[in-house]
Amino acid sequence: MPLLLSVETQLRKLSALESVVADTKALSESAHAAVQEQAARPSNPEPTQPSGKADDVLVAVQARVEALASQSDKLTREVTELSLAVSGVGDLREAIDHLAAVQRDSQDHSRSNVKHTEQLSAAIQRIAGEFDALKEERQMADQLAALGERLGALEKRTSETKEIATSQSKEVLNLRAGLNWEALQPAGGSAFAPIQSHSAIGNAFVKALQSLGLRKTTGQIFAEECAAAVVGRQVIFLKGAFAARVARGLARAIGGTRSARLAVPMGLQDGEELRVCIGAAAARHSGSSVGALAVEGINRTALDVTKEVLADCINVSSPAMDGRVGRVAIFATITSGIASLPIEPSYFELGPVFDLDYLDWRTNPSGDQETAVTNLPIEVDRAMQDQLLTGETNTEEALRLARLFQQRRNPAVERVIARAYRALHIVRSDQKTVTPLQSLAYGWLLPYWRSLGFSKDQIDSELDGGKCNGSAVDQRLATMLSAEFADNGHVDRAS
Repeated sequence: MPLLLSVETQLRKLSALESVVADTKALSESAHAAVQEQAARPSNPEPTQPSGKADDVLVAVQARVEALASQSDKLTREVTELSLAVSGVGDLREAIDHLAAVQRDSQDHSRSNVKHTEQLSAAIQRIAGEFDALKEERQMADQLAALGERLGALEKRTSETKEIATSQSKEVLNLRAGLNWEALQPAGGSAFAPIQSHSAIGNAFVKALQSLGLRKTTGQIFAEECAAAVVGRQVIFLKGAFAARVARGLARAIGGTRSARLAVPMGLQDGEELRVCIGAAAARHSGSSVGALAVEGINRTALDVTKEVLADCINVSSPAMDGRVGRVAIFATITSGIASLPIEPSYFELGPVFDLDYLDWRTNPSGDQETAVTNLPIEVDRAMQDQLLTGETNTEEALRLARLFQQRRNPAVERVIARAYRALHIVRSDQKTVTPLQSLAYGWLLPYWRSLGFSKDQIDSELDGGKCNGSAVDQRLATMLSAEFADNGHVDRAS
């Protein structure tokens, strides 16, 4: 563009010069004609001047005219040459105009190319973004496919019937995928002896516990505490190293041929599946006796899924005509690990939580011993219930402890603790070594307080270091206070 502007400026100057040359050429031609005319005109000497002087003047004028004519011819030639040179300016102007047009076209084409380049760059960027998105979708699809394969494998494993064998029975019935039950006592075994009293329940439990390696000193007390929970129609929750074995042994001791076990699958979502499974396990034999069920891993799912099913099992006094589950004693185990949920206060709306690790176990048990096959007739169970309801045990202290340090009452927990306290007074034979209040603290109060997050400082004054209202310290309580309760502040409620 600067070159074009400079050329156009010079063209404008050449146009002015062309005009000047034309005027000069005309003037020169006019002067030359005048000189020629003057030279051709005859002389007219004046009379007043001498002839010799006039000739000299004429000669000088002619010489001057000739000189001017010569200069005029020379100037004419130069002007002609200059005019010829200027005549080529038009061609130059046309060439420059063509060059300017070509340059404008080139600029337009360049701008068009820049625009197309920008559009192409934007399209490439858009394609790159879509490619990245497609790549992410492909990666997500691969991850989802892998997850689907894992879920399919897990579903296949949970749908397979578990072939679990015991020395008592190998009969397994698959009701729902992942939820199966297994009989603990064969139907064709030896004749069973009916339980006629609450003390007989304790004796049956003692024999089962001793066969599992529990020492007699703590075995009798713990057996009577479990018997009190059965009489009070409560779910017995068991935790510790031997929880599953103890649950099976106690269920077999009281249920006989109506005893069974089942394992709760991880993440059970429908409590009605558990209800159907329990119904099938308890209804295969005569409904004239109380059934017993060992439920293993009850905390592998949320308690609100199974809570009402368990409550219906322990409170029904006889089989219903519509086929519902009859009265069943429940012994549920609490597992520990990453697949297990922690104990929450609502567990104690159903019954006690016994930690078996605080009992005195033999390190070298003598081996499995044959125990008598017993069962609890429905009419005996109903009579025990009537005795419990008509008892005159004072439960004010038990209720006070149940409400300890709480701004809001839990009537369901209070009812369970009051019934347990009355049942302990009925069932416990030796109430001097370990009092009913100490038994209540072991299975009901201390685990309940721990689920609420109480500290050792809050409850130690109430239990007097494990002595409570007895004459001696219950070592189970003293050990629990030391091991599971912090000295102050909130405690860990993870287990």
